[in-house]
Amino acid sequence: MARLRPWLPALVLFLLAPGLAPCARADLGPIALDDSTVFESFKLPNGLRVVTRDVPGCRYVDVTVAYDFGQNDEPQGKEGMSALLAELEFYAATAETPERTREEMPSLRPAGWDVAVVPRVTRFSEIAPENLLPGLVHQAADRMRGIHVTPAALKRATNAVRADLDSAYRLNLGLALHHAARAWGTRGGEAAFGRAATGRGIQGIGVREIQQQASAVFVPANAVLSVAGSLGTIPLRALIQSEFGSIPAGAPVRHVGPTSLDSTVRTVPRPEASRPMGVLGLIVPSLDDTTHAAFYLQLALVGAHCSRSWGRPDSPLTSRFHYSIFDDPELARFYPPVGPAETDPELQRISYVKALQELGAKIMTPNSYIALWRGLDWLLGGPLPPEIFERVLREPGVLHTLATGAAVRELWGGEPFWSEYRGRFRWAVAMRYPDWDTRMTDPKYLVNLLLVPGRTASR
Repeated sequence: MARLRPWLPALVLFLLAPGLAPCARADLGPIALDDSTVFESFKLPNGLRVVTRDVPGCRYVDVTVAYDFGQNDEPQGKEGMSALLAELEFYAATAETPERTREEMPSLRPAGWDVAVVPRVTRFSEIAPENLLPGLVHQAADRMRGIHVTPAALKRATNAVRADLDSAYRLNLGLALHHAARAWGTRGGEAAFGRAATGRGIQGIGVREIQQQASAVFVPANAVLSVAGSLGTIPLRALIQSEFGSIPAGAPVRHVGPTSLDSTVRTVPRPEASRPMGVLGLIVPSLDDTTHAAFYLQLALVGAHCSRSWGRPDSPLTSRFHYSIFDDPELARFYPPVGPAETDPELQRISYVKALQELGAKIMTPNSYIALWRGLDWLLGGPLPPEIFERVLREPGVLHTLATGAAVRELWGGEPFWSEYRGRFRWAVAMRYPDWDTRMTDPKYLVNLLLVPGRTASR
Protein backbone atom coordinates (compact mmCIF):
# COMPACT_ATOMS: atom_id res chain seq x y z
CA MET A 1 0.00 0.00 0.00
CA ALA A 2 1.26 3.48 -0.82
CA ARG A 3 2.09 5.98 1.87
CA LEU A 4 -1.07 7.52 3.24
CA ARG A 5 -2.04 11.14 2.97
CA PRO A 6 -4.89 12.53 5.07
CA TRP A 7 -8.17 12.00 3.25
CA LEU A 8 -10.37 15.05 2.76
CA PRO A 9 -13.52 15.60 0.72
CA ALA A 10 -12.97 17.25 -2.66
CA LEU A 11 -14.74 20.35 -1.36
CA VAL A 12 -12.52 20.84 1.63
CA LEU A 13 -8.81 20.35 1.06
CA PHE A 14 -8.30 22.94 3.74
CA LEU A 15 -8.66 23.58 7.47
CA LEU A 16 -7.03 25.26 10.43
CA ALA A 17 -4.21 27.80 10.58
CA PRO A 18 -0.96 28.32 12.43
CA GLY A 19 0.24 30.70 15.05
CA LEU A 20 -1.15 29.40 18.34
CA ALA A 21 1.55 28.52 20.80
CA PRO A 22 1.09 25.45 23.00
CA CYS A 23 -0.35 26.30 26.38
CA ALA A 24 -1.04 24.49 29.63
CA ARG A 25 -4.49 22.94 29.73
CA ALA A 26 -6.35 20.74 32.16
CA ASP A 27 -7.17 17.17 31.19
CA LEU A 28 -10.38 16.88 29.21
CA GLY A 29 -12.48 13.87 29.14
CA PRO A 30 -13.58 11.46 28.37
CA ILE A 31 -16.09 13.45 26.30
CA ALA A 32 -18.81 11.43 24.57
CA LEU A 33 -19.84 12.91 21.22
CA ASP A 34 -23.20 12.51 19.50
CA ASP A 35 -21.67 10.12 16.96
CA SER A 36 -20.88 7.49 19.67
CA THR A 37 -17.16 8.30 19.57
CA VAL A 38 -15.29 9.44 22.67
CA PHE A 39 -12.64 12.18 22.76
CA GLU A 40 -10.09 12.52 25.52
CA SER A 41 -7.03 14.68 26.09
CA PHE A 42 -4.44 14.68 28.86
CA LYS A 43 -0.83 15.63 29.51
CA LEU A 44 1.98 13.57 30.96
CA PRO A 45 4.32 15.06 33.58
CA ASN A 46 7.11 15.24 30.96
CA GLY A 47 5.00 17.57 28.82
CA LEU A 48 3.72 15.12 26.21
CA ARG A 49 0.19 16.08 25.21
CA VAL A 50 -2.10 13.21 24.29
CA VAL A 51 -5.40 13.17 22.40
CA THR A 52 -7.44 10.05 21.70
CA ARG A 53 -10.61 9.37 19.71
CA ASP A 54 -12.29 6.04 20.40
CA VAL A 55 -14.31 4.91 17.37
CA PRO A 56 -16.19 1.73 18.32
CA GLY A 57 -16.08 -0.92 15.63
CA CYS A 58 -13.19 0.61 13.69
CA ARG A 59 -10.99 -1.95 11.94
CA TYR A 60 -7.77 0.01 12.34
CA VAL A 61 -5.87 2.24 14.74
CA ASP A 62 -3.78 5.26 13.78
CA VAL A 63 -0.91 6.37 16.00
CA THR A 64 0.36 9.82 15.02
CA VAL A 65 3.09 11.84 16.69
CA ALA A 66 3.16 15.52 15.71
CA TYR A 67 5.98 17.91 16.61
CA ASP A 68 5.87 21.70 16.76
CA PHE A 69 8.67 22.04 14.21
CA GLY A 70 8.69 22.39 10.43
CA GLN A 71 10.12 24.04 7.36
CA ASN A 72 9.79 27.53 8.84
CA ASP A 73 12.23 26.51 11.58
CA GLU A 74 15.08 25.60 9.22
CA PRO A 75 18.17 27.81 9.55
CA GLN A 76 18.77 30.01 6.52
CA GLY A 77 20.97 28.18 4.07
CA LYS A 78 19.87 24.74 5.32
CA GLU A 79 16.61 24.41 3.42
CA GLY A 80 15.52 20.77 3.45
CA MET A 81 16.97 20.05 6.88
CA SER A 82 13.52 19.47 8.42
CA ALA A 83 12.81 16.81 5.77
CA LEU A 84 16.19 15.17 6.43
CA LEU A 85 15.53 15.10 10.17
CA ALA A 86 12.11 13.54 9.59
CA GLU A 87 13.53 10.93 7.21
CA LEU A 88 16.04 9.78 9.81
CA GLU A 89 13.64 9.99 12.76
CA PHE A 90 11.26 7.63 10.97
CA TYR A 91 13.71 5.22 9.33
CA ALA A 92 16.99 5.22 11.33
CA ALA A 93 17.88 2.56 13.86
CA THR A 94 16.87 2.89 17.51
CA ALA A 95 18.06 1.14 20.65
CA GLU A 96 15.55 -1.64 19.96
CA THR A 97 15.06 -1.79 16.19
CA PRO A 98 17.36 -1.85 13.17
CA GLU A 99 17.22 0.72 10.39
CA ARG A 100 14.23 0.30 8.10
CA THR A 101 13.74 1.48 4.52
CA ARG A 102 11.02 3.04 2.41
CA GLU A 103 10.91 -0.14 0.34
CA GLU A 104 10.11 -2.23 3.43
CA MET A 105 7.19 -0.13 4.62
CA PRO A 106 4.44 -1.69 2.44
CA SER A 107 5.14 -5.04 4.08
CA LEU A 108 5.71 -3.61 7.57
CA ARG A 109 2.62 -1.37 7.51
CA PRO A 110 0.25 -2.59 4.77
CA ALA A 111 -2.60 -0.49 6.22
CA GLY A 112 -0.57 2.69 5.73
CA TRP A 113 2.00 5.11 7.13
CA ASP A 114 2.95 8.74 6.63
CA VAL A 115 5.85 11.12 7.13
CA ALA A 116 4.87 14.77 6.61
CA VAL A 117 6.92 17.96 7.00
CA VAL A 118 5.08 21.26 6.49
CA PRO A 119 5.79 24.86 7.52
CA ARG A 120 5.08 24.50 11.25
CA VAL A 121 4.61 20.77 11.90
CA THR A 122 6.39 17.45 11.42
CA ARG A 123 4.16 14.35 11.69
CA PHE A 124 4.77 10.61 11.81
CA SER A 125 1.90 8.12 11.47
CA GLU A 126 1.55 4.36 11.40
CA ILE A 127 -1.70 2.45 10.94
CA ALA A 128 -2.44 -1.19 11.72
CA PRO A 129 -5.29 -3.49 12.80
CA GLU A 130 -6.54 -2.70 16.29
CA ASN A 131 -4.87 -5.73 17.92
CA LEU A 132 -1.45 -4.22 17.09
CA LEU A 133 -2.12 -0.97 18.99
CA PRO A 134 0.24 -1.76 21.91
CA GLY A 135 3.05 -2.43 19.44
CA LEU A 136 2.42 0.84 17.56
CA VAL A 137 2.50 2.83 20.81
CA HIS A 138 5.67 1.07 21.94
CA GLN A 139 7.47 1.74 18.66
CA ALA A 140 6.43 5.41 18.67
CA ALA A 141 7.90 5.76 22.16
CA ASP A 142 11.03 3.90 21.13
CA ARG A 143 11.70 6.45 18.38
CA MET A 144 11.02 9.37 20.68
CA ARG A 145 13.65 8.01 23.09
CA GLY A 146 16.22 8.57 20.37
CA ILE A 147 17.59 7.36 17.06
CA HIS A 148 21.08 6.16 16.16
CA VAL A 149 22.39 7.73 12.96
CA THR A 150 25.35 6.20 11.15
CA PRO A 151 27.26 7.85 8.30
CA ALA A 152 25.80 5.27 5.92
CA ALA A 153 22.24 5.94 7.10
CA LEU A 154 22.78 9.69 6.78
CA LYS A 155 24.07 9.28 3.23
CA ARG A 156 21.06 7.17 2.23
CA ALA A 157 18.65 9.63 3.83
CA THR A 158 20.35 12.61 2.21
CA ASN A 159 20.12 11.02 -1.24
CA ALA A 160 16.43 10.15 -0.72
CA VAL A 161 15.54 13.65 0.50
CA ARG A 162 17.47 15.35 -2.30
CA ALA A 163 15.53 13.26 -4.82
CA ASP A 164 12.27 14.26 -3.12
CA LEU A 165 13.22 17.95 -3.20
CA ASP A 166 14.23 17.75 -6.86
CA SER A 167 10.83 16.31 -7.70
CA ALA A 168 8.82 18.68 -5.52
CA TYR A 169 10.63 21.89 -6.45
CA ARG A 170 11.67 21.24 -10.05
CA LEU A 171 10.48 18.17 -11.93
CA ASN A 172 6.83 18.05 -10.80
CA LEU A 173 5.59 21.47 -11.88
CA GLY A 174 2.32 21.07 -10.01
CA LEU A 175 4.20 20.67 -6.72
CA ALA A 176 6.72 23.30 -7.78
CA LEU A 177 3.90 25.84 -8.20
CA HIS A 178 2.59 24.95 -4.76
CA HIS A 179 5.96 25.62 -3.12
CA ALA A 180 6.74 28.62 -5.33
CA ALA A 181 3.59 30.44 -4.18
CA ARG A 182 4.96 30.57 -0.64
CA ALA A 183 8.56 31.18 -1.72
CA TRP A 184 7.81 34.19 -3.92
CA GLY A 185 5.48 35.58 -1.25
CA THR A 186 8.23 35.41 1.38
CA ARG A 187 11.17 37.78 1.62
CA GLY A 188 14.24 35.89 0.46
CA GLY A 189 12.08 32.97 -0.55
CA GLU A 190 13.30 32.82 -4.14
CA ALA A 191 16.85 32.05 -3.06
CA ALA A 192 15.62 29.53 -0.50
CA PHE A 193 13.50 27.88 -3.20
CA GLY A 194 16.61 27.45 -5.34
CA ARG A 195 18.63 25.95 -2.49
CA ALA A 196 15.83 23.51 -1.70
CA ALA A 197 15.42 22.52 -5.35
CA THR A 198 19.09 21.63 -5.75
CA GLY A 199 19.48 20.08 -2.31
CA ARG A 200 22.34 22.46 -1.50
CA GLY A 201 20.78 23.21 1.87
CA ILE A 202 21.47 19.73 3.22
CA GLN A 203 24.89 19.17 1.70
CA GLY A 204 27.58 18.83 4.31
CA ILE A 205 25.30 18.20 7.30
CA GLY A 206 27.05 15.67 9.52
CA VAL A 207 25.98 12.91 11.88
CA ARG A 208 26.74 14.95 15.00
CA GLU A 209 24.58 17.88 13.91
CA ILE A 210 21.69 15.58 12.97
CA GLN A 211 21.83 13.77 16.31
CA GLN A 212 21.88 17.07 18.20
CA GLN A 213 18.96 18.47 16.24
CA ALA A 214 16.88 15.29 16.55
CA SER A 215 17.52 15.17 20.30
CA ALA A 216 16.34 18.77 20.63
CA VAL A 217 13.27 18.57 18.39
CA PHE A 218 11.74 15.14 18.87
CA VAL A 219 11.00 15.37 22.59
CA PRO A 220 7.82 15.10 24.70
CA ALA A 221 7.64 18.82 25.55
CA ASN A 222 7.45 19.59 21.83
CA ALA A 223 5.02 16.82 20.85
CA VAL A 224 1.45 15.61 20.66
CA LEU A 225 0.54 11.94 20.54
CA SER A 226 -2.77 11.26 18.77
CA VAL A 227 -4.40 7.83 18.80
CA ALA A 228 -7.61 7.12 16.90
CA GLY A 229 -9.57 3.94 16.25
CA SER A 230 -11.19 1.22 18.34
CA LEU A 231 -9.51 1.84 21.70
CA GLY A 232 -11.84 0.33 24.25
CA THR A 233 -10.14 -3.07 24.59
CA ILE A 234 -6.98 -1.95 26.43
CA PRO A 235 -6.17 0.51 29.25
CA LEU A 236 -4.73 3.04 26.80
CA ARG A 237 -3.94 5.82 29.26
CA ALA A 238 -1.89 3.46 31.43
CA LEU A 239 -0.13 2.08 28.36
CA ILE A 240 0.86 5.55 27.16
CA GLN A 241 2.09 6.52 30.64
CA SER A 242 4.15 3.33 30.80
CA GLU A 243 5.72 3.79 27.37
CA PHE A 244 6.28 7.55 27.25
CA GLY A 245 6.34 8.66 30.88
CA SER A 246 10.04 8.00 31.49
CA ILE A 247 11.29 9.86 28.40
CA PRO A 248 13.10 13.10 29.39
CA ALA A 249 10.90 16.11 28.72
CA GLY A 250 13.27 18.24 26.68
CA ALA A 251 12.05 21.73 25.82
CA PRO A 252 9.65 23.28 23.31
CA VAL A 253 11.34 24.47 20.13
CA ARG A 254 12.11 28.18 20.02
CA HIS A 255 10.73 29.39 16.72
CA VAL A 256 12.59 31.98 14.71
CA GLY A 257 9.37 34.03 14.50
CA PRO A 258 6.35 34.02 12.22
CA THR A 259 7.08 33.97 8.50
CA SER A 260 5.32 36.95 6.97
CA LEU A 261 3.79 36.74 3.52
CA ASP A 262 3.41 39.63 1.15
CA SER A 263 1.78 40.18 -2.21
CA THR A 264 3.69 39.89 -5.45
CA VAL A 265 3.11 39.57 -9.19
CA ARG A 266 5.73 37.60 -11.07
CA THR A 267 6.36 35.82 -14.33
CA VAL A 268 8.99 33.13 -13.73
CA PRO A 269 10.66 31.27 -16.62
CA ARG A 270 11.30 27.58 -15.99
CA PRO A 271 13.17 25.28 -18.39
CA GLU A 272 10.95 22.37 -17.27
CA ALA A 273 7.76 24.17 -18.35
CA SER A 274 6.45 23.26 -21.80
CA ARG A 275 3.52 25.67 -21.49
CA PRO A 276 2.41 28.44 -19.11
CA MET A 277 0.75 27.51 -15.82
CA GLY A 278 0.11 29.56 -12.75
CA VAL A 279 -0.99 29.83 -9.15
CA LEU A 280 -2.82 32.61 -7.36
CA GLY A 281 -2.11 32.55 -3.64
CA LEU A 282 -4.53 34.22 -1.22
CA ILE A 283 -3.01 35.24 2.12
CA VAL A 284 -5.40 34.08 4.85
CA PRO A 285 -6.15 35.87 8.17
CA SER A 286 -4.49 34.39 11.23
CA LEU A 287 -6.47 31.79 13.10
CA ASP A 288 -6.82 33.91 16.23
CA ASP A 289 -8.41 36.70 14.17
CA THR A 290 -12.10 36.74 15.11
CA THR A 291 -13.02 37.00 11.40
CA HIS A 292 -11.26 33.77 10.50
CA ALA A 293 -14.27 31.47 10.83
CA ALA A 294 -16.40 33.60 8.49
CA PHE A 295 -13.49 33.91 6.06
CA TYR A 296 -13.05 30.14 6.18
CA LEU A 297 -16.69 29.67 5.22
CA GLN A 298 -16.31 32.04 2.27
CA LEU A 299 -13.11 30.35 1.19
CA ALA A 300 -14.91 27.00 1.13
CA LEU A 301 -17.61 28.43 -1.12
CA VAL A 302 -15.16 30.15 -3.47
CA GLY A 303 -12.88 27.13 -3.73
CA ALA A 304 -15.75 24.80 -4.59
CA HIS A 305 -17.15 27.24 -7.16
CA CYS A 306 -13.77 27.75 -8.87
CA SER A 307 -13.24 23.99 -9.04
CA ARG A 308 -16.58 23.59 -10.82
CA SER A 309 -16.34 26.69 -12.99
CA TRP A 310 -12.79 26.21 -14.25
CA GLY A 311 -13.15 22.51 -14.95
CA ARG A 312 -10.66 19.71 -14.58
CA PRO A 313 -7.05 20.94 -14.61
CA ASP A 314 -4.51 19.69 -17.10
CA SER A 315 -1.62 17.56 -15.84
CA PRO A 316 0.60 18.07 -13.89
CA LEU A 317 -1.93 20.10 -11.88
CA THR A 318 -4.31 17.97 -9.85
CA SER A 319 -6.78 20.56 -8.55
CA ARG A 320 -8.07 24.09 -9.07
CA PHE A 321 -8.03 24.94 -5.38
CA HIS A 322 -6.07 23.88 -2.35
CA TYR A 323 -5.97 25.10 1.24
CA SER A 324 -4.60 22.67 3.77
CA ILE A 325 -3.81 22.98 7.44
CA PHE A 326 -1.35 20.14 7.03
CA ASP A 327 0.60 21.85 4.27
CA ASP A 328 0.33 25.62 4.52
CA PRO A 329 -2.60 27.12 6.43
CA GLU A 330 -1.49 30.71 5.88
CA LEU A 331 -1.98 30.55 2.13
CA ALA A 332 -4.88 29.38 -0.04
CA ARG A 333 -3.95 28.46 -3.59
CA PHE A 334 -6.06 28.82 -6.73
CA TYR A 335 -5.01 27.46 -10.13
CA PRO A 336 -6.96 29.30 -12.87
CA PRO A 337 -6.96 28.12 -16.49
CA VAL A 338 -4.01 29.55 -18.43
CA GLY A 339 -3.88 29.83 -22.22
CA PRO A 340 -0.98 28.28 -24.18
CA ALA A 341 0.44 31.68 -25.13
CA GLU A 342 -0.28 33.69 -21.98
CA THR A 343 2.59 35.55 -20.34
CA ASP A 344 0.67 38.08 -18.23
CA PRO A 345 -0.19 36.89 -14.70
CA GLU A 346 -2.81 39.64 -14.44
CA LEU A 347 -5.11 37.42 -16.53
CA GLN A 348 -5.12 34.92 -13.66
CA ARG A 349 -6.36 37.54 -11.23
CA ILE A 350 -9.07 38.62 -13.68
CA SER A 351 -10.23 35.01 -14.04
CA TYR A 352 -10.37 34.64 -10.27
CA VAL A 353 -12.30 37.89 -9.72
CA LYS A 354 -14.76 36.90 -12.44
CA ALA A 355 -15.40 33.56 -10.73
CA LEU A 356 -16.01 35.37 -7.45
CA GLN A 357 -18.51 37.71 -9.12
CA GLU A 358 -20.33 34.74 -10.65
CA LEU A 359 -20.63 33.11 -7.25
CA GLY A 360 -21.86 36.37 -5.73
CA ALA A 361 -24.71 36.41 -8.24
CA LYS A 362 -25.89 32.94 -7.24
CA ILE A 363 -28.55 32.33 -4.61
CA MET A 364 -27.31 29.86 -1.99
CA THR A 365 -30.03 27.76 -0.36
CA PRO A 366 -30.10 27.03 3.38
CA ASN A 367 -29.47 23.35 2.57
CA SER A 368 -26.24 24.32 0.81
CA TYR A 369 -24.95 25.94 3.97
CA ILE A 370 -26.05 23.00 6.10
CA ALA A 371 -24.24 20.59 3.78
CA LEU A 372 -21.14 22.76 3.99
CA TRP A 373 -21.28 22.77 7.78
CA ARG A 374 -21.67 18.96 7.86
CA GLY A 375 -18.63 18.58 5.64
CA LEU A 376 -16.42 20.79 7.79
CA ASP A 377 -17.50 20.56 11.42
CA TRP A 378 -16.07 17.07 11.98
CA LEU A 379 -12.71 18.22 10.64
CA LEU A 380 -12.78 20.97 13.27
CA GLY A 381 -13.31 18.39 16.02
CA GLY A 382 -17.09 17.96 15.94
CA PRO A 383 -19.10 14.71 15.65
CA LEU A 384 -18.69 12.56 12.55
CA PRO A 385 -21.61 12.64 10.09
CA PRO A 386 -23.00 9.12 9.54
CA GLU A 387 -21.47 8.79 6.07
CA ILE A 388 -18.03 9.81 7.36
CA PHE A 389 -18.37 7.55 10.41
CA GLU A 390 -18.93 4.57 8.13
CA ARG A 391 -15.83 5.42 6.13
CA VAL A 392 -13.70 5.85 9.25
CA LEU A 393 -14.68 2.33 10.29
CA ARG A 394 -13.17 0.74 7.19
CA GLU A 395 -10.88 3.20 5.38
CA PRO A 396 -7.42 3.87 6.86
CA GLY A 397 -7.08 7.16 4.98
CA VAL A 398 -10.18 8.69 6.56
CA LEU A 399 -9.13 7.47 10.01
CA HIS A 400 -5.74 9.06 9.32
CA THR A 401 -7.41 12.41 8.69
CA LEU A 402 -9.21 12.11 12.03
CA ALA A 403 -5.98 11.35 13.91
CA THR A 404 -3.77 13.96 12.27
CA GLY A 405 -6.41 16.68 12.59
CA ALA A 406 -6.69 16.00 16.31
CA ALA A 407 -2.91 16.14 16.70
CA VAL A 408 -2.52 19.52 15.01
CA ARG A 409 -5.53 21.02 16.78
CA GLU A 410 -3.91 20.09 20.07
CA LEU A 411 -0.66 21.74 18.97
CA TRP A 412 -2.58 24.89 18.05
CA GLY A 413 -4.83 25.66 20.98
CA GLY A 414 -6.46 22.38 21.92
CA GLU A 415 -10.13 21.63 22.42
CA PRO A 416 -10.87 24.78 24.49
CA PHE A 417 -9.94 26.94 21.50
CA TRP A 418 -11.55 24.73 18.86
CA SER A 419 -14.82 24.42 20.72
CA GLU A 420 -15.12 28.21 20.56
CA TYR A 421 -14.02 28.23 16.94
CA ARG A 422 -16.72 25.73 15.97
CA GLY A 423 -19.24 28.02 17.61
CA ARG A 424 -18.05 30.98 15.55
CA PHE A 425 -18.17 28.87 12.41
CA ARG A 426 -21.75 27.73 13.14
CA TRP A 427 -22.71 31.38 13.62
CA ALA A 428 -21.19 32.27 10.24
CA VAL A 429 -23.11 29.42 8.60
CA ALA A 430 -26.36 30.55 10.24
CA MET A 431 -25.81 34.13 9.06
CA ARG A 432 -24.89 32.86 5.56
CA TYR A 433 -22.44 35.73 5.28
CA PRO A 434 -23.78 37.48 2.17
CA ASP A 435 -21.04 40.12 1.86
CA TRP A 436 -17.70 38.95 0.55
CA ASP A 437 -14.66 39.88 2.57
CA THR A 438 -12.75 42.53 0.61
CA ARG A 439 -9.57 40.58 1.35
CA MET A 440 -10.72 38.00 -1.19
CA THR A 441 -9.90 40.32 -4.10
CA ASP A 442 -7.57 42.91 -2.59
CA PRO A 443 -4.29 42.72 -4.59
CA LYS A 444 -2.25 43.32 -1.44
CA TYR A 445 -3.25 39.83 -0.26
CA LEU A 446 -2.58 38.02 -3.54
CA VAL A 447 0.56 36.15 -4.60
CA ASN A 448 0.23 36.00 -8.39
CA LEU A 449 2.78 33.71 -10.01
CA LEU A 450 2.97 32.49 -13.61
CA LEU A 451 5.49 29.90 -14.79
CA VAL A 452 6.43 30.10 -18.48
CA PRO A 453 8.90 28.20 -20.67
CA GLY A 454 12.33 29.77 -20.67
CA ARG A 455 15.55 30.32 -18.74
CA THR A 456 15.81 34.03 -17.99
CA ALA A 457 13.59 36.23 -15.84
CA SER A 458 11.21 38.47 -17.75
CA ARG A 459 9.78 40.33 -14.79
